[in-house]
Amino acid sequence: MDSALPSPSSKIQKLVKGQDDGEDKDIISKLPDCILHYILSFLPTKDAIRTSILSTKWEYLWTGMSNFDFDADLCCQKMNNLNLELGTWYFKLVDRAVKHNVQELDLSLPFRKAILLPRSLFTSKSLSTLKLIMECVLEVPSSICFSSLTILHLSHVTFLDDQSCQQLFSGCPVLQELVLYSCGWKNIKSITISIPTLRKLTIQDCPSGPDDLLDIKLLAGVQGVKSLRISNETLRCVSHAENFLAHLPTFHNLTHLEVYEYIPDEYTHETLMDILQKSPSLKSLDIPEGLDPDTCLIGEDWILNSVPHCLRSCLQEFSISTFNGKVAEIELLKYLLKNATILERMMIFCSETLAADLKKQEEISNQLQILREGLASCIIEFL
Repeated sequence: MDSALPSPSSKIQKLVKGQDDGEDKDIISKLPDCILHYILSFLPTKDAIRTSILSTKWEYLWTGMSNFDFDADLCCQKMNNLNLELGTWYFKLVDRAVKHNVQELDLSLPFRKAILLPRSLFTSKSLSTLKLIMECVLEVPSSICFSSLTILHLSHVTFLDDQSCQQLFSGCPVLQELVLYSCGWKNIKSITISIPTLRKLTIQDCPSGPDDLLDIKLLAGVQGVKSLRISNETLRCVSHAENFLAHLPTFHNLTHLEVYEYIPDEYTHETLMDILQKSPSLKSLDIPEGLDPDTCLIGEDWILNSVPHCLRSCLQEFSISTFNGKVAEIELLKYLLKNATILERMMIFCSETLAADLKKQEEISNQLQILREGLASCIIEFL
C-alpha cells in the first residue's frame, strides 16, 4: 500500500507542472526563493535534493536551505545521474552546504577510515549547530574557527592526537553545549577545554582502562560549566582513576547536575558524593532514568563520613524518574531529606505501576514528610 503513495518531491513536481489544474504552467516556482527554502525545510534532505530534477530553477535551490541532515542512507543516492565516489560526494555536498551559509549540520558518516572533512566546514561563520557521528579518526586542519558554533555533539569520534583535539575545542570560542558520546581517547594524553561560554556538558560511555584519568582531566577542563550531564559509566571510569580526588576540580559555577543511568554501588555512589562535595553552588540534582533497585545500595550504605556541603547550603530541587517505591529508592530520598536542609521541592516521577497505586504513594509520602520535622518545609510531589 505504501509503495503507491506519492513521494513529497513528486507532489511538488505536480505543482510545478500545474497538473492539479490541468494546465501546463509553472505555479510554485514563481514564489520567492525564501518561501521555497521554507517549503523544502519540511522535507528530508534526500527528498529536498531530488527536487533538483524538476527544472533549471530548482537545480540548485536546495543548496540554499539552512538545515541539512546527512546520513548513511543518503550517500547511496545519485545526484544528476552521476555516481560519485562516496568520500568525494560527502566532501562536495558538505562544502556546498557550508558555502550557502548552513546553520545546522547533522552528519552521520559511514566511514571506517579517517576522512578529512572540507576545510570550509571548520571556518564556517554561519554554523551554529554541528552534530557529527563517525566511527573513525577525525582529522582536522591547522586553522579552525567556528565563530558562531554554540552546540557541538560528537559521537564515536576518535581524536587523532593532543594537538588536533586541542585545536578543535579552542576553535569554538562561543560554544555553549558540548556532548561527547562514546568518543575514543586512546591517542590523547592530556586535554584542556577552556571555553568561558560553555554552560552544558554531557559525557557518556567513556572508555575504561588506562585512560580513566583522562576523564577527570576532561572534567577539569570544563570546570566552569553551569550544567553538567554525566552518565553512570563515566562515574565508574572516574572512580577507578589513581588519586582521583587530587585531580577532581571544584565546579564553582555548577548549578544543575544530571546523572543518568545511575546505578549506585560502592564506587559510583562515593564518586557522585565527591562531585557534589566539589559543587558548592549546586541548586538542582536530577536522576532522569531512576535507579535500578536490584543493584543499588540500601540502608546504612548511603551514609558517608561527611555530607556534601551543597546539600546543607544550596540544593533546592531534586527530581527522580521511573520511581517504583522500592527500598533502595526510598533510602535515597530519606538521605536527601535528612541532609538537604534547605531543599524546597522534591519531584518524584512515578513508574506506571506506582502511578496507579495512590495508597502506596500516600504511605511513602508520610514516611518522607516525617523526616522534615524541624527543617525547612519541602514540597514533595508524586507526578
